Amino acid sequence: MKKKVFISLLAVLLIAALLAGCSASDKAAYDTMAVAPQYANGMPNPESMVEVSEGYGYDDDFAYTADMGGNSISEVIASASRTYNLDTEKIIYTAYADIETLEFDESVQSVYDMMERYGAYIENSSISGTDYATRYRNGRSYREANFSIRVPVQHYSDMSSALTQIGNVTNYSSQSQNITSQFTDTESRLKAYRTEYDRLLEMMESAQTVEEMIAVEARLSEVECNIESLTGTLRVWQDKVDYSTVNLSLREVYEYTDPVVQPKSFWDRLAGAFSDSLKWLGDAGQNIVIFVVAAVPILIIPAAAAVVIILLVRARRKKKKALNAAEEEKAARLRAEWEAKNRDEKDEK
Repeated sequence: MKKKVFISLLAVLLIAALLAGCSASDKAAYDTMAVAPQYANGMPNPESMVEVSEGYGYDDDFAYTADMGGNSISEVIASASRTYNLDTEKIIYTAYADIETLEFDESVQSVYDMMERYGAYIENSSISGTDYATRYRNGRSYREANFSIRVPVQHYSDMSSALTQIGNVTNYSSQSQNITSQFTDTESRLKAYRTEYDRLLEMMESAQTVEEMIAVEARLSEVECNIESLTGTLRVWQDKVDYSTVNLSLREVYEYTDPVVQPKSFWDRLAGAFSDSLKWLGDAGQNIVIFVVAAVPILIIPAAAAVVIILLVRARRKKKKALNAAEEEKAARLRAEWEAKNRDEKDEK
């Protein structure tokens, strides 16, 4: 009996060694994907994803600038958000979009309405405000909102196509990562570990010595830990497969960015420069009027104080002038009386 148990234990340990070898190679592949499934050295990994992107006017860390062949942003989004066979493939979809808007509050509400329509939810979000100084600088308000949205994979294509309803899409990139082989391999390893776990339980019941029991318990604990780890990995992957990620950056602007990037002729550039000058003069005039109107409340108190001071000075000058006139009249009267008195005295002599 002891020999039979020893042989069974030896067979289990041999199987465990083989699984450990497979585990090491699979773990390396998994760690690479888990840590950076979409990026390698800060840039997208072309071997693990399919990406179609379009952009202009901005430097972007994740979006490639591609030759669109005259296609519109809507056509690009539609082609980038194609869907694989969800029954046989395990695909992780991730999209990034930069959107401009002239109506910030309405666009934010459109994002929430779109999530409700497609059964999505916000994983994280942030909205930054503005102050008085930046709000009126160059006529821009600079409000910005960032959303990380999880949407059911069956609605990923529809949501990506609906992004143009929020505002002007200036940059868009879609990435798809096929993890079918990793998912299948991990499921196979999990099944093998569960089979070994059941076998170890049987060996635990038939163990004859303390040494055999300790060896089986040690391996049983290790297998149980591996089962929990692989189960968690599959759960995370399945969640990423079931719910795609759409990252939105929404910025409020004064006017939309011109999507035309083709070179202009000399006369077009000259006409554009003249038009820009007229626009600058118009904006400058508006800014001056706005400044004057905004400064009126600040200037009211100094202006009122200046008016009061002027009135007081005028009243004082008027009073002083009246006093001087009265004194001159009195002096003239006294002089006249003195002269009259002198004449009377001379006449009496």
